[in-house]
Amino acid sequence: MDHQLYEKKGIEYLNSRHIELKDYVKKRFESIDKMDEYEFKFLALFSLIERFAQEWANYPTTRPEDVFCDFILEHNSSYNWLEDINPVTLYYDFKWDGCEKIDLSVLEDGHIYTSVSIKKILYIDHTKYDDKKKINKHRYVNQIYKMRNKLSHEGYFSVWTKISSRQNENLPCFISIGCEENIRWHFAIPYLFLEKLAMECIIAFLEKRKRYEKDPFDNNSIERKHNLAWVSEPRKYKK
Repeated sequence: MDHQLYEKKGIEYLNSRHIELKDYVKKRFESIDKMDEYEFKFLALFSLIERFAQEWANYPTTRPEDVFCDFILEHNSSYNWLEDINPVTLYYDFKWDGCEKIDLSVLEDGHIYTSVSIKKILYIDHTKYDDKKKINKHRYVNQIYKMRNKLSHEGYFSVWTKISSRQNENLPCFISIGCEENIRWHFAIPYLFLEKLAMECIIAFLEKRKRYEKDPFDNNSIERKHNLAWVSEPRKYKK
């Protein structure tokens, strides 16, 4: 999929490149969907998102989380709540004196709550806290990136994500474990949701490049230092 040293052939060349890339994406999603292990399905989806996000950002060597999250926020159109704060994980993280109390007992044990339905029930005013950087780690889009890290770096793969995937959940959800006073709510990102999100973002990216008559991998030129030396020249993410 690397951008080769082509002689530019105008609109005909660009059309062929876009057809090539769309076909590539279609085949990748089909291959991923056929995998048996959810762990590898998720890893493959994260990798696919990331390679397009890196091209979009011109391969910076800084702020990888911002690149990943900003790419998703700019190119998805179905999930306008991805910038919202996850109230449950925020509460568990900020559980200290002065943190606004969330009453999780209003949630019914054994019921699966989606990320959309839970914000109608729970609310926390995160604007009054000073640690904005820590709060932003609880945006849903950042937690998708966190799952990517946990899975690829630690081999961490929650059984609750597997459950939500096998139940064909279409949105991130909250699942309760424990009993009586020891109920804990776990956040799960199901496969069908991530698959749809990845496909939507990648197709939107390709369509935008086509609209502006740019090669889909215009930034991945043969002159990139990485192609010659297996190291990357310092490039700051400028957004």
